[in-house]
Amino acid sequence: MLADPGANRRRIAEAVALARDSDVAVVVVGDNEQTAREAYAENHLGDRPELRLVGEQEELVRAVLDTASRRC
Repeated sequence: MLADPGANRRRIAEAVALARDSDVAVVVVGDNEQTAREAYAENHLGDRPELRLVGEQEELVRAVLDTASRRC
């Protein structure tokens, strides 16, 4: 199961607040074995129709990147 989108958005807001007060932000995103593997077991999401990041990860990356443009 993917994490709750509402909880993810709260975490994104926390990351953005930290990034605003930082000189550098390192954002690490990607899949884990439950979201990236072929559907070899019932508890794995299996094949996906696209290679985009799972969940709200793109939203996280964009939000943190936006903090840099506001500082310039």
